[in-house]
Amino acid sequence: MSRAPWLIAFASLAASAALGCGDNLGVEADLAGADAAHLRRAVGAASGGDALAAYALAAPLAGLDAPTACPAVVTTGATTVVTGGCQVDGKVVSGRIVLENVPAPDDDVDRSAVARITFEGYGVGAELLDGTVERTGDGARLDVELTATLDDVTAITSLSLTCDERGLCAAGDGALVDVDGLGVLDVLGAWRNAPAAGGYLTLRGGAVMTLDLNALADGCAPYTLDGAAAGRLCGLASASQPRR
Repeated sequence: MSRAPWLIAFASLAASAALGCGDNLGVEADLAGADAAHLRRAVGAASGGDALAAYALAAPLAGLDAPTACPAVVTTGATTVVTGGCQVDGKVVSGRIVLENVPAPDDDVDRSAVARITFEGYGVGAELLDGTVERTGDGARLDVELTATLDDVTAITSLSLTCDERGLCAAGDGALVDVDGLGVLDVLGAWRNAPAAGGYLTLRGGAVMTLDLNALADGCAPYTLDGAAAGRLCGLASASQPRR
């Protein structure tokens, strides 16, 4: 089974999210006037970075039974429910996570079906996740409807990625992100992460930004705005999808 790598994420997702609150949610993004921190945040959400962080948080809990832990974890068949309402390390854990058909080392999950993780206002401290991440059993398709609040900055991701046998992953029609302090961006293009990063990720708001991942080196990739060279965006790191 191929791994179908589909994500370009960030080594410091939470750190890059600490941009300060804004009132731009629902407004077309002004890419030409955006700073590097907001561009990184937008690229991270658009490429699936928030989804990867959410999946990595929840997936290790699949198949566990720890009803008295914080958070409480209870598994019945192919469904695992994670429930907050407690404190850990001085931080309040709130909301729920429901994992369905998410592979675990000793589970009875049907690996040919869709793995689904639903976040119901799940948060640790001020960080909050709400929505759904789904992936096919072969890892070739990722569907994301997720709102992630990190350090008081909210990014809404509505995205489908489909990967071919070469690992090139294309954004589906209607893909978008909405980033606090920046605004709404359409997500277009096709890219891959491994065995070497490549392809192009395009964000379209008041201007069109295209990130050239073929030239990603030392965490930096060149980009254009409306077809004109606009510099390099740094602080990027590669990451592949969670392994089965």
